[in-house]
Amino acid sequence: MLENQDKIATGNYLNTIKRVFVKRWWLIILITFTVSISAFVTSKIIEPVYEASTSIRVQSPVQFLGGTSSPLFGKTSLEPEAMWLRSRYLLELVMKYLGIGNINNKQEYIETMEKLVSNIKVQTFEGANTLILTVRWNDAEMVAKITNAIANTFIEKYQLFNSALSKDKRGYIEEQLNLTRIKLDEVQKNLSDFQKKEGVLSLDAEINEVTNRISMWQAKQYQIDMDIKIAQSRFNQLKNQMPQTQGGDGDELQSLFFKNNTALSTMQETVSRLEEEITSMSYKYTDEYAPLLIKKKKLEEIKGKFQAELSMAANKNKSYGNSQNKGFLLDIVQTEMEIEAKQNEQNLLSDLIIKEQVKIAALPEKQIRYIDILRENKVNEEQYTNLLKRLAQARIEENVDMWDVRVFDRAYQPFKPLKPRPVKNTIFGVIIGLVLGIGISMVFEYFDDSFHSIDEVEQFLGLPVLAAIPKMEK
Repeated sequence: MLENQDKIATGNYLNTIKRVFVKRWWLIILITFTVSISAFVTSKIIEPVYEASTSIRVQSPVQFLGGTSSPLFGKTSLEPEAMWLRSRYLLELVMKYLGIGNINNKQEYIETMEKLVSNIKVQTFEGANTLILTVRWNDAEMVAKITNAIANTFIEKYQLFNSALSKDKRGYIEEQLNLTRIKLDEVQKNLSDFQKKEGVLSLDAEINEVTNRISMWQAKQYQIDMDIKIAQSRFNQLKNQMPQTQGGDGDELQSLFFKNNTALSTMQETVSRLEEEITSMSYKYTDEYAPLLIKKKKLEEIKGKFQAELSMAANKNKSYGNSQNKGFLLDIVQTEMEIEAKQNEQNLLSDLIIKEQVKIAALPEKQIRYIDILRENKVNEEQYTNLLKRLAQARIEENVDMWDVRVFDRAYQPFKPLKPRPVKNTIFGVIIGLVLGIGISMVFEYFDDSFHSIDEVEQFLGLPVLAAIPKMEK
């Protein structure tokens, strides 16, 4: 009984579908044709969008020389550079160069700027030190011009900024080199005068070892002090380069990185603590010491997470202003943390030197004076040698364009628009038209309460049909 009812229901359902196609085929075809033609015409009418892209390689001086970029982060993030590429400051220069936007109509100019900002995408590839710049625009020739103009303007301004930093660094090193040369000459004269008067005093092995350690640490302190001053100069330049925003100046905006961000504050404290522990251990053990290696590995992991969290904090908070400000702020925070790490290392060295100086405090005054002169002479010699090396490197960075920023895949004029695609849209139109046509036909059939067969009459009345009058064609 149930099987017969299922067969009847299935038969009725199939008959209904068949009747829909037979009776309302014209409606299905009409809707399909209308939708597909509409899709095709719309594709031809709407303004086309073209896409062009270029690749920019950014290699820092330390990467070129085979060193590490930052004692804190271990590698240079490209996120600030990506933000700079999308900055309105850079885009204003490009718009002026290409004559895009009506400068006399403020509303139109702002709308063009917003359109350009929304159609720019920058991807970063840290391992390859590469930025992929992609631009979409309504003109095939102009989209290639915009893409290349952004890349060229970025390279020009980026190199100009870093060149200014290199000049300041070179000038500071030259100044310190001259001062060290004068001081070294004075110390060597004092040593010569002392030896002429008192003769060459003999020192035992232990005192010699203590003197060498103090000399080495004081020379290291001097290098760290110079690193701090160079980093502070960069810190000040970054803040000066960053325009004022509604959120305040660089110092006020910088505090927003850690305000109400527990994860970021915790990671900052962890990084500072690990840096301090590693520095302390490095002066007591060799680089192969297992606990030291474990701490270094852990520090690298925390640095990566900290860098990602910093970028997220900059992107989420609107108080930082435009993307150029966000890039500067990332650099500011990283530079300040680098300064803090160096200051901690300097304090540690001061404590170590004080402990060693206690060991020679009980010696005769003549020996103490001799040790001080020897130590001062050795420190200044090491400082002078180190400054000569750093000056040579600074000159290379300044004159040989060590910030290797270049375009290695220039944008070309696209032959076909990214969208619309008439053929693809028409095919989708046919599919949607068919679905829509069948759906509408099924709705009409659902609301049609007339009888279409003897079976429907028998099912409705529950009585057998005794006779039927056939429909006669005239």
